[in-house]
Amino acid sequence: MIRIKHFIFSRVGLLLILLGINGSLCHARQTYVETNGKKVGVLDEDGNEVIPFAYDNIEPWGNLYRVEKKEKFGLYDEAGNEVLPVKYTQISNLNCYGRAVVCEKGKMATTKTGRRYLNKGKFGILNEKGEILVPCEYEDLYEFIYSGANFKFSKEGMCVSGGGIYFDDTLQTECKYVAFGGSKHEKGIRQYYGVIDVDKGQVAVPANKFVFTFLPSNGFARYYSQTPDNWSFGYWDLDNQTGFEAATGKGDPFTYTYWTHGDFCGDVAPVNGTDGWKFYNRAGEVIRSGYKSIRHGSAVRMWMTLDQDSTMTVFDEDAKDIPVFSGYMNIIFPGKQWETPLFPVKNKDRRWGVINLQGDVVVPFEYQDMSLADLPFIGVKKNGKWGLITPQREELVPCAYATVRYPVELQPKHVWCMKPDSLWFSVDTKTYKEYGDGFESVETFRDGMAWAKPNGLDVKPDWFSNTLTGRKIDDKSGFKRFVWGIIVNETCEPLFPEPVNWYYRDYAKESVRKKGRALRPGEAHAVLMKKVSPNLNYFLNTTLNENEWDY
Repeated sequence: MIRIKHFIFSRVGLLLILLGINGSLCHARQTYVETNGKKVGVLDEDGNEVIPFAYDNIEPWGNLYRVEKKEKFGLYDEAGNEVLPVKYTQISNLNCYGRAVVCEKGKMATTKTGRRYLNKGKFGILNEKGEILVPCEYEDLYEFIYSGANFKFSKEGMCVSGGGIYFDDTLQTECKYVAFGGSKHEKGIRQYYGVIDVDKGQVAVPANKFVFTFLPSNGFARYYSQTPDNWSFGYWDLDNQTGFEAATGKGDPFTYTYWTHGDFCGDVAPVNGTDGWKFYNRAGEVIRSGYKSIRHGSAVRMWMTLDQDSTMTVFDEDAKDIPVFSGYMNIIFPGKQWETPLFPVKNKDRRWGVINLQGDVVVPFEYQDMSLADLPFIGVKKNGKWGLITPQREELVPCAYATVRYPVELQPKHVWCMKPDSLWFSVDTKTYKEYGDGFESVETFRDGMAWAKPNGLDVKPDWFSNTLTGRKIDDKSGFKRFVWGIIVNETCEPLFPEPVNWYYRDYAKESVRKKGRALRPGEAHAVLMKKVSPNLNYFLNTTLNENEWDY
């Protein structure tokens, strides 16, 4: 008899657990998925039948059970109450946001790669309680999971990813909005999509209206629509179900090399018109205009603009000026992990310093240039060389390098720095001592180790290396140049001495962690052989080279 244990807590018991209270009331009742050899059911710890032995399969589904009978699916709760009747063609697994796909009609099919999908079905969305948020009325649903940064005309936002839903996967987003397909664009290369507000269970953007629609932001969906003579760019108000055109352009937006318009951030949205950048409010009115360039700081909710005379203006997402930045020529906005925002700014003498939100100078204006990362470190340039400091002006790396790679840890012990010969060295942030013989390519140190490509490392192509890369490495694309390296510690001592492909670097690091020490060459090679051996195939008359033997 097969038994799958499932824990069920009473509401009182669960509350006591969450409060950290121990006592006899904190009782967990166990249930078990069991089979009698013919059908599957659920019993409690006393052997009482919770869900009858009437199903072909039963699986835990969050705090519920998903049951299957004659290729139809439904849901039961832990008390044996029917949540959804067993009439659905498929119910997908819950994702980490508590959302799943539910389908009626149609038939399950399989792609050539083995992925399962529903053919000619009707799709909807469930939450973790088994409540239908979107009814099964749509021929297919699509998530907004393709980055708009891949398109020069977009630069931001998330786009619809075609291909529909595969049932071996979970949904990838929180699914506040999903798209559904309308008719094909007349050229056959674009797809009209409508948008559903999943939480409200209603259509937010009608189908067959816009050729290209982005993930809604702050109550508006940014769109592209084609007219007989050009393309129009605008915004659709989800609540009022009205929109306004903000600009037009000739030709297909996919051929554009410039950003056309951006999402609403707060109460304003940027639009790139023939007379420069302008900002619209939610009523479709232009409230700021005449800018030649703009920059947005999402973490601090601010905009920076430059007018035709290169005068800088900074305002918040409600379009209110922030006077503390008046008189400066440039600004860099900090990232999300800055607990106290600081702002590198360039003064009229073209020198860079750092101020806070009160306008106090934190770092004096003595640098040629500055740069920021998400963590509170400031890249500084002096006498043509780069270094790295903290907001407290503590020097992590002196201004002595062609460039510096930002750390990803708050208290870095070593930082990669590049010399004028384009080779990277590990620099101690306390003593400034350099380590290594120079690497052509590196990744940032994490937990005391990093992948790095030694200068001059040359991996000869063979079955073993081609299998690790998934392609021939002796091609002319330049792929070979940076793809191979070793794992080193912060003083550049090899931890995984066997050349490992960039895509398998985490696999190599994990093998070092398991050993708790540096691997010897033979050990490292055996680790890689274990990874690739299932995909190695040879003819009987093949001669193996030394690299392909597992010693």
